Amino acid sequence: MITVASVYSKSFHSDNLAKSKYRMIKQLGEDLLKVRQSLSRWTHEYVLECCELSKYDYLTKTLYLVENSQTISNLGLPLSIPSYFYQKIQVDVYTAYSNRLDAIKRKMVFRLQKVTETHYYKRDHKERKSGFIKKKDSVRKIEYDSYETDLTKTVTRLAKHGAQSSYEPFMQRVIDKFGIDRLMALASLKRENILRKYPDPINFTSLTFRGRSRLTTDIVNRNKNSIIEGFVTLSWPGLESHGLVIPVKYHSKYHGDLKDYCNGSDTSYTVAISRNSVRIILTKDGDRRGGLK
Repeated sequence: MITVASVYSKSFHSDNLAKSKYRMIKQLGEDLLKVRQSLSRWTHEYVLECCELSKYDYLTKTLYLVENSQTISNLGLPLSIPSYFYQKIQVDVYTAYSNRLDAIKRKMVFRLQKVTETHYYKRDHKERKSGFIKKKDSVRKIEYDSYETDLTKTVTRLAKHGAQSSYEPFMQRVIDKFGIDRLMALASLKRENILRKYPDPINFTSLTFRGRSRLTTDIVNRNKNSIIEGFVTLSWPGLESHGLVIPVKYHSKYHGDLKDYCNGSDTSYTVAISRNSVRIILTKDGDRRGGLK
């Protein structure tokens, strides 16, 4: 038997959570959802620009949006979000849009095709003839190879960025030959057909949110000799010095050693909100049994 290094997620359910704390947690979940929706609307509005950004550039760009006071009002952010919450929101939105951005980038490229090989049926059939006759109905499969030219590269650039004041030499030669109006009409048609498939921004509905502990104390601790078995301490807006303490249930066989969940002042967590209670999800490293050697 062999073991494989793994990461486990464990849930800590709240225990006798005070209504005032529950309302505080739920209110933050609702506020963070508004921020997530606002960032989703911005990403949808500037989707072509986001297609050209790496993940790092996207996070840097959207962080600038909330740091610029003029942009905050335009974006409709409901409150000043601490960085340990906003960074998680940025990643969530980027991850949700990643498939859409990849599809748009892939479809926005103009390419030409040429036939590389034609495969024919080798035997006669009542509805087709074998490939020895080389008729249309004897074709089984056609293989293509796509490639780019200066023309396709030029139209791709115009589709992504629109008309510009200056162009690279190869683009200028293509524009002089075919005309900017003709090329822009083709590029605009391509762009409109692609974006028409994504008319609305991604809609987030869950109040679940992620954060990162900035406290030096352990994120989860056992509460001995008490009805409350344990408690989780989370970084919280307005409670930066001591955080928000949430009473939780603890089972040694399920949760294991609580020290395994702590990573100093850089422990990530997830808060899932349900009716009248919350669930804090933490991760820890462990081993998983694999197959036989």
